[in-house]
Amino acid sequence: MTNEQKCEIIKSLSYGMSVEDVAEIEEVTVDVVEDIKRNCSAEIAERQLFNAEVGR
Repeated sequence: MTNEQKCEIIKSLSYGMSVEDVAEIEEVTVDVVEDIKRNCSAEIAERQLFNAEVGR
């Protein structure tokens, strides 16, 4: 997995997409997305806050 793909997964999760949908779109397993969700939870939360602040 590339760093760009990981960033896209984090961004998608921050917009509220389901783990299953992200896995399908990025063509990775659900386990991979769940690992990123768990390991990058602080970054996802920061992006969610940013999205809320700018109205996305």
